[in-house]
Amino acid sequence: MKRLRYRRPYPPASEARLVSLVTAVALILPGFLWLLQAPLTLAQALSPGVKDSFLADPLRDTPRDPLLPDLLLSRPLSPLEQRAFGEALDRLADQLVGLSAGGRTAATVQLWLRWLRLSRLLGTDREIGAMEQAARQMRDWNATEPLQVISARLAVMVADLDSTDRRYAARVENLARTAMVMGNLEAAVDLRRTLATLALNRDDRPGYQAQLETIAGLYEEWFDFQKAADLYAELLRLVATNPNRADQTRFLQRRIDNLEQAQDLTAAIAAQQQLITLYRQEEASWPLITAVQTAMAKNYERLGSLSLASRQYQTAYTNAITAQQLDLAATILRDLAALYQRLERWSDVLYLEQQLLQVARSANSTYGQMESFDRLGQVYEHTGDLGLALQSYRQGLALANVLALRQDYFQTQINRLQRSP
Repeated sequence: MKRLRYRRPYPPASEARLVSLVTAVALILPGFLWLLQAPLTLAQALSPGVKDSFLADPLRDTPRDPLLPDLLLSRPLSPLEQRAFGEALDRLADQLVGLSAGGRTAATVQLWLRWLRLSRLLGTDREIGAMEQAARQMRDWNATEPLQVISARLAVMVADLDSTDRRYAARVENLARTAMVMGNLEAAVDLRRTLATLALNRDDRPGYQAQLETIAGLYEEWFDFQKAADLYAELLRLVATNPNRADQTRFLQRRIDNLEQAQDLTAAIAAQQQLITLYRQEEASWPLITAVQTAMAKNYERLGSLSLASRQYQTAYTNAITAQQLDLAATILRDLAALYQRLERWSDVLYLEQQLLQVARSANSTYGQMESFDRLGQVYEHTGDLGLALQSYRQGLALANVLALRQDYFQTQINRLQRSP
């Protein structure tokens, strides 16, 4: 585990003394007692008492945290008091490293939250840094309720940010990153949207686009594929006003992937057609068209539009042969043959398998030819032409002997047919 920020070279206290101190603090701060009583899997709803105790001003705690100086009056810490307190908090941070190495316990969770809660007395930036570190540790421990507590504090911090402060954008950025560490997608997206608006207000198109891309990536990471696809559509509209082929291609590809994940196949097909149109505008991209057409055919097939799927496969195959993309042509023929097999169009299946054999020969693929003879044998068997089936398996065996592969399989098929009446 990385050492925490804001540390000083003080010797760490013993674990026993730390646990004793944590327990004492928990007992004098009743709102945190839940951490010593709760099971290690903290998945229950966050109670208002726990939330309120964590959000309360540490300077108003009764009794006072042992790290804070005793004051006669309730007031902010003086600069000297802040410095001494900061050094004490740094020592506590160093102690956290050793204690956490021993694994998660209620005491170590409490110590992390105590350290984080006290960090707010040293300013917003320090608290944000501490919050990200604490959230990362709680996430690694799957400590759900502590993450909820930290998330509640993050919401307060966001509301309290001063948009006129010169560090406002940097703080929003850091809080957005922290929100994702703790798994708070909604907060992270809201903060990124704020950053996007800031970029837009200063006419920073690259910054605005970058924030939208980041948000789309967040949705993808959290499997919200439809929202991610919608964001990529928004990005496509953005770059349409100042066309950038690389951006358009990337956004279309990401939109297609997310639409397919969301099972919105009709929209995916429309986006694939847009991508093909884009590829046709540049000769260097023409070889990419066949793969997109094949993917479109698969989407038509998933939708049950088998006639459209068949036509799309045929178009893709023609393009693949023209471009000498023989491996891709073979894949297309196999997909189309499987489609016709579903439709029980056996004469078409036979024709396609014969075409596959020709493609394998053109590609000098011994393995591809062996596989084709196997499939031809199966088709001939299905149509009742056992003589041609036997001949196909024998040709397959000859190639299997050359490759030293699947000899037993082909010999078994031959023996079985030879025993047939």
